[in-house]
Amino acid sequence: MKRGSIPPENSSKKRIVTVEEKADSSEDSTRAACSSLLELALGIPNNSTQVKSLTGDVNENFSCSVKDMASKIEGALFLYHKGTSNKGYKAAARVLVLNLKRNEELREKLLNGELQASEFISMDWKQLSTTQQRAKDEQTQEMLLRSVTLNDASTLQSEKYTCPSCQSKACTVLDAGRRDVGKSETWGSKGDSERDRVVTCTLCGNRWEVSSLL
Repeated sequence: MKRGSIPPENSSKKRIVTVEEKADSSEDSTRAACSSLLELALGIPNNSTQVKSLTGDVNENFSCSVKDMASKIEGALFLYHKGTSNKGYKAAARVLVLNLKRNEELREKLLNGELQASEFISMDWKQLSTTQQRAKDEQTQEMLLRSVTLNDASTLQSEKYTCPSCQSKACTVLDAGRRDVGKSETWGSKGDSERDRVVTCTLCGNRWEVSSLL
């Protein structure tokens, strides 16, 4: 190169990526992963022999309508949570995918157009549950009512516990003393200091017990 000449531009020089571009790329990846999981859950074959697609035609493998509905659900979820940075977006996506996998009726209603994506993402855990799950929950609740006596019970919102089902920290905690109704023991004979806590996930409805000493 001659002295004083301008060196040629290096075409291989990497362009600097801005923070905004990195954030957009990360958000796109999250949305794509969510849509993919929803599509897989929706594509689980149902026991019914024929399910109508969104266009009204019979579609036995759901290949077209499954992808379209997965995109609609993700889009509705994205708008509802105003992006993917909100922890609620990922938590809600996990709950929806979980319930789609085990609830054939939900999958069929979505693919038939009987249930809209915007309605689906707003359903609570009871509405997302299968008929068998609801019956089991009612039976469990009835058993608890028969075997547990609550003393000065109070329900509080708490983020101390993590749901083992959906990993959400949105929970309610019920402090309750416990005794067998069939026995004639007096209240508090086992020590009120060791009270049980019933934790309920407000996102997926999962319920479990922990010791108040933890």
